[in-house]
Amino acid sequence: PRPSGQAVIYTPSFNLSTLTDKGIEASVVDGKVVSLSIEGDSLIPKEGFVLSIDPLHSLAKDLRIGHELSYYEQFESLMGFSQPSDWDAAEFVLEGALLLIYEGKELLDGAIEKTLPTFMPLKHARTCIGILSTGEWVFALIDKSFNSRGMTILELSSFMLSLGCIYALNLDGGSSTTLFYDGGVKSAAKNRGVFPKVSNAIVVKPKKERP
Repeated sequence: PRPSGQAVIYTPSFNLSTLTDKGIEASVVDGKVVSLSIEGDSLIPKEGFVLSIDPLHSLAKDLRIGHELSYYEQFESLMGFSQPSDWDAAEFVLEGALLLIYEGKELLDGAIEKTLPTFMPLKHARTCIGILSTGEWVFALIDKSFNSRGMTILELSSFMLSLGCIYALNLDGGSSTTLFYDGGVKSAAKNRGVFPKVSNAIVVKPKKERP
């Protein structure tokens, strides 16, 4: 959902619709506003985007059908580890929070990454990805079930460091924590005995042997 008082752009890669509550939403195709809605959950044009605005936002009063509207993307590093130009060549970006380990040192700065206060100290099911000094990748899944209480972020970071990771990133955990291996689900959170659906996954495949 759109945060209160903010404006958010929704593209087709997000979903079929904006999944928002009421607000002012402008559907844009070929750089022009083609429709306006105040009901929320607008369909996202396949060849355009939707600008969703809180009614109190300063842009709300200026939207009109037929107005030209465009945007550009610029990434800013919250921690100073990259430059905006470094992102231009990225074909795919995977989101995660927190960045646990960078160049062999634990970071754990929830304030910079604006996580919820309960995110750090509480135990949850966790999914994490790390890189060893050899260049090998580590995928870690921590269950939260009748025989496992999950981990706090600090415990997860210490665990990844103990495995030898020089980089580690916490991924979406909780009910999204799922491991599918060797033809079946090996570990996953269940809701009333049913595995939850996940919208994306990291897939590891064996390299094809060269002839």
